[in-house]
Amino acid sequence: MTVLSVAPLEIFASKIVALLNRTAPRDLYDVSNMLKYSLFDESEQSLLRKCILFYSAIGSDMVPKKFNFSNIINLPQSKIKTDLLPVLRNNASFSLEVVQHQVLLYLKQLLVPTESELNFLDTFRKKEYRPELLFTNVEILERIKNHPMSLWKCSDHAKDEPVR
Repeated sequence: MTVLSVAPLEIFASKIVALLNRTAPRDLYDVSNMLKYSLFDESEQSLLRKCILFYSAIGSDMVPKKFNFSNIINLPQSKIKTDLLPVLRNNASFSLEVVQHQVLLYLKQLLVPTESELNFLDTFRKKEYRPELLFTNVEILERIKNHPMSLWKCSDHAKDEPVR
């Protein structure tokens, strides 16, 4: 039996994009656990950033020019109490201030795009899909060259219609 799955790096890249966009307590919890358990080593950080940039471009209403961390900073403790703590084990603790600090520090260091990565975002913003500006790995490029959401967002159809 063969089971197809998404790579953990891609799962967490999309989780980080969700944290930046919707900032649900569960997203903050998941990203903090990614850091706590050191799921990705130093050699994987560049690819993680590239995946975050890719998912930010294709999954956001507007392609970001820079990342905004205010949603994470402004996440209220009341949302932790109502949305996160009820689903954690009884003995689990969660310090919002500590986790915010750790995650913000990590993301501010990680999300510093290279010149080529900035070029990818700029061209995508202009409705031109050039994944080779973001990825150099031939296997990855082959897999995403016809990515449906990328092609749609860069099409004439998407120019006048916001993504919902």
